[in-house]
Amino acid sequence: MLKAFKNKSAKRFQLYKRNKNDELTLFQHTIILSLIENGCSQYQVAWTMGVSVSTISKIVKKFREKGQVDDLPRSDRYKLLSPVEEKKICEMIVPEQCETAVDVHAKFCQETNKQISVEIIRNVLQNNGYTVKVKRRHSGLTNKHKKERDVFNDANIILTKPFGGGSIIVWGCITSEGCKIELVEETLNSAGYIQILEDCLLDVLDSCDCADKMIFQHDNARVHTSIATKTWLEDNNISVLEWPA
Repeated sequence: MLKAFKNKSAKRFQLYKRNKNDELTLFQHTIILSLIENGCSQYQVAWTMGVSVSTISKIVKKFREKGQVDDLPRSDRYKLLSPVEEKKICEMIVPEQCETAVDVHAKFCQETNKQISVEIIRNVLQNNGYTVKVKRRHSGLTNKHKKERDVFNDANIILTKPFGGGSIIVWGCITSEGCKIELVEETLNSAGYIQILEDCLLDVLDSCDCADKMIFQHDNARVHTSIATKTWLEDNNISVLEWPA
């Protein structure tokens, strides 16, 4: 029976199909009550009209209790502001004195002792043709300031060397009593390294009180492990601690 009803009412379902938020018309209310009076179930009517079963149940209950088919008139939403107050808000817009919705809100609440939100002020202004614009922020610098800054920059900026500023190599002997640094100006080889040891390392040993207990350590660079470097260290009686790596 239900299958036959669905097949028979398929065209009617397409005719009365509506959007989800649309309200049923008086004609559709009449059709619903007519189907119910003819013995159709609320589920069948809901399927035919394209609405929920709860909607059909409310329509039937309202008709049986109050005898009304159409919807009852609804009251309008309560307005916080009267037309006179809305006009007063628009008249508060004064250039260079009261330009933003926040300014209007503060002035309106102070004069009327009425507490409303800033969003309501914005809605009133927009409904009366006022557009919302974000005030552009300026740095505060005039053309004179910018010209003086350019002159100052040209006179005081030290330009860097393009593509890098080169490199520098230093050798340092670190002890518990300080550090002595030697600038390496050329590519370091065994002879140059031995010269650094003679100029710096021996000077450090002479200036330290515990030179006889010192142990020298350097890494496994080629100039450090060369035969000439090892021979020089042995000739000068310098104890060397092997590099662990």
